[in-house]
Amino acid sequence: MIKVRSMKKQLKYIFLFLIFICLLTGCFSQALYKKISATLGIKIPANVKIEYEDTHGGFHGDGETFAKIQFTHIRLKKF
Repeated sequence: MIKVRSMKKQLKYIFLFLIFICLLTGCFSQALYKKISATLGIKIPANVKIEYEDTHGGFHGDGETFAKIQFTHIRLKKF
């Protein structure tokens, strides 16, 4: 009886640990405009319109990334 209780307790802690890990994976993701800025080596303002599509879903990372950033005429001059 004691072994069953301790086993249930261990399973409960393992389950809680896995949930905790799953929650942490989304907390440290970088904003899209910062990711594009770092990749291209340019400064992109936070409030521009960005269309983004990423098809790298497979095991080998095969796919394409598409990002379209729209600037106003005023922002384009500052850029």
